Amino acid sequence: MENDLLYEQCAPSEECGPHAYALLYPSGELVIQAKANPDPTKQEPLAIWHGFEQRAFTEFDTAPWFGMRSKIRQVIVADRVRPVSLAWWFYGCDNLVFCDLGKLDASEAMSMAHLFDSCTSLESLCLNGMQAPCVKNICGMFNGCKSLKTVDLSGLDIPRVRRMNHLFEGCSSLVSINLSGVPTLWTNHMAHMFCGCSSLATLDLSGFDTSRVQDMWGMFSGCSSLTSLDLSSFRTPSVKDMALMFEGCSSLTSLDLSFFDTSKVEVMRSMFAGCSALAKVDLTSFDTQGATDLSSMFYGCKALESLDLSNFKTPNVTDMDAMFCGCSSLVSLKAPAFSAQSLVSTSHMFEGCSSLVSLDMPPIETEPQVYTKRMFEGCPSPLVASRPRR
Repeated sequence: MENDLLYEQCAPSEECGPHAYALLYPSGELVIQAKANPDPTKQEPLAIWHGFEQRAFTEFDTAPWFGMRSKIRQVIVADRVRPVSLAWWFYGCDNLVFCDLGKLDASEAMSMAHLFDSCTSLESLCLNGMQAPCVKNICGMFNGCKSLKTVDLSGLDIPRVRRMNHLFEGCSSLVSINLSGVPTLWTNHMAHMFCGCSSLATLDLSGFDTSRVQDMWGMFSGCSSLTSLDLSSFRTPSVKDMALMFEGCSSLTSLDLSFFDTSKVEVMRSMFAGCSALAKVDLTSFDTQGATDLSSMFYGCKALESLDLSNFKTPNVTDMDAMFCGCSSLVSLKAPAFSAQSLVSTSHMFEGCSSLVSLDMPPIETEPQVYTKRMFEGCPSPLVASRPRR
């Protein structure tokens, strides 16, 4: 075998420990094992790598087989191998269809970030029994796995995970995710977690502890097949960003967020934008005193007929651009606590609200510093006439 087919991080020694080996066969099978000897029943390997289990890869192109990633069609772990990290291992393996990591000893691994990122042909995988007590990062683990239909993480032991952002982003064929038993007690990042899961009709998050989560922006963005979502287990006292959280959830008809603690949330931009079937949303617990951006918050919510935002106080909000733009069925809006104390722009705020006849809102548009272009464009004439002018 040619030396340039070998990837070596350090020579085997008592200090470093024995290497694992990865053998890529002409069939497209990548076998990870504890010995260098190829399987005599198979064709001669195209390449053999070793030493990779003792490195933590931090970039998308640093796994040793990255240059031959398109030749990999399945991955089998044949022996008990103990890597220090699994981050970026199979990034961009666009022809990988099946992966079995069941025998992997992940007891010392710190990260699984981007493990299968951009594996666009991946259809099935086995992670059953994998113990990963030290893993803190599974960010982007399945990002872009657009052929994956089911994922079962119930048997994956990851008690210390901190980062789950972008976990299933772009998994457009996913119809089933089993997250039961996945602990989230220490998790603080969930941004874009299910973003683009456009085939997902149901999602059980009843076991989620979100008390330490700081960002939920884009968490369910583009989940256009979700018809209902029970988030009653969610506790959000630490969340700072909820921008685009439900953006594009065009099949949701109702949302009960009455238990959300939004006292630390600064950004709610486009939070419900594109929720075109949303007819009822309960925001009675929302505290917006720390919010700065409410732009496009309800953009395109054309099924909403009434909205009670009586608890919305906006002393720090600078941007309300297009906040209710396109809410064509909205008849009544209560927002008596809105203020222009920090407000800079309300352009397009009610544009296209063609059914709006009752608006309980202070005259924020009369403040000289507020940019009001097309604020009431397309609204009924009586409503426009009833508003004070500068």
